[in-house]
Amino acid sequence: LVGLSIADKTMESQRTKTALKRTMLNSAYFAVNQRYVVSERGSNQYTMQDLLRNEPAVPIRVKDISAVVPLQPATLGFDVLSGLEYEATQAETRSGVIRNAQGLNPDSLHDTASGQASILTMSQKRTRMIARCFAETGFRDLCVGVYELHRLYMNPELPPRNNMSIQIGANGQQLKVIAMQSFSGLIAQIIEAQGGPTGPVVDFETIYKAAVKMAELMPLKGLETLLKKPQPPDPNAPPKPDPEMAKVQAEAQAKAQEMQQASQMKAQELQINTQIRQAEMQAKAQQAQLDNQLKRDEAAAKLDAMRQDNALKAQLAREKASFEASLAREKADFEMQMAERQFQQQSALAARQADVALKKNREGGDLDK
Repeated sequence: LVGLSIADKTMESQRTKTALKRTMLNSAYFAVNQRYVVSERGSNQYTMQDLLRNEPAVPIRVKDISAVVPLQPATLGFDVLSGLEYEATQAETRSGVIRNAQGLNPDSLHDTASGQASILTMSQKRTRMIARCFAETGFRDLCVGVYELHRLYMNPELPPRNNMSIQIGANGQQLKVIAMQSFSGLIAQIIEAQGGPTGPVVDFETIYKAAVKMAELMPLKGLETLLKKPQPPDPNAPPKPDPEMAKVQAEAQAKAQEMQQASQMKAQELQINTQIRQAEMQAKAQQAQLDNQLKRDEAAAKLDAMRQDNALKAQLAREKASFEASLAREKADFEMQMAERQFQQQSALAARQADVALKKNREGGDLDK
């Protein structure tokens, strides 16, 4: 084997990146689960068991508060992420395959689209060269051996062969396919300009040859089952019509079509205007009906409101008269009660005054003495 592969050029950087990342992760693991220094004098029979039980919010039982002390870890004296970025850049420099050439948007990774396209082309060419080396130096011999085993043990009627056709991906034909697609678009424009596929520039044979060329670039097998090869022109066929006469006929036919289309457009415009006027008349009639209905509804609503107002006023008058009558009866009852109380008070006062006078004017003298 001669030469170096991408793996030979990038294994050293990959090993260094692995060691740097493992160092960074080990430092993070130690920062989360760090080691402790345990004093036997300040610990008890539960200290080691609680310390080994590494769960959140689980206490560690000790005799002295300083029995368990975290062991201070050694800090890294460099930036691991910068080292990883440096090794990634070294791998890109050695292999020629860079991150900007991995199928991302060309306009977002380079100052110009042509610069990004150049980077993509160089990376793809290098990868294609390595793949072709693999195919030419090893994989072809493997396929020849598999074919020979199949011929000896499965189908002896096959002819012997000692070579294989090697194709890597699109085999560099992508640009040819793109160019052929652009040429097919040009053929379509010519066909449209000449008024069909039987013009002076492009005919059915030209279209068939273009399809055959495109199938070869794909590559596409079995084209004869997809397209039919055009027959050569018949020498006994009648001559084609005069182009000038055909042009005059086409212009006359186009003018007749224009006149027919104009008359159709006028008829359609007249019909549309008639429909618009009918729709406007219907809209006005509906608006008048709505206005009349609204007026009737307003009059009925006013009448109903007046009836309700009169009924409410009559009800209020009846309730007012009933309340005034009840109030007058209560007032009369109260005045009668007050008069009876006043009469009783006056009678009681007169009785007391008579009793006092009787005691003072008695012939036998005062009863109290």
